[in-house]
Amino acid sequence: MTKRWPTVITLSRLVQADPEFGDFVISHVDELMSPDQAKMIIANARDRCPADLKSLCRRLEMKAK
Repeated sequence: MTKRWPTVITLSRLVQADPEFGDFVISHVDELMSPDQAKMIIANARDRCPADLKSLCRRLEMKAK
C-alpha cells in the first residue's frame, strides 16, 4: 500500500471475492508500520484512490490513522 499503490485495484477484487481476506489485509495496517508508511497510505487513499474503490480506500485511511 506504500510502494505499489496501483495494486489496490487487484486488492479490491480479492476483497470482493473474500471479505475475510480484506479484514486480514486491513488488520496489518497497524502500529508496526513506520509513521512515514502510515502517512503514505493515508495520502494514497485520499489522493490516488480510484473512484469505484472509495470504500476500501476509506477503510485503509482510517486504519492508518
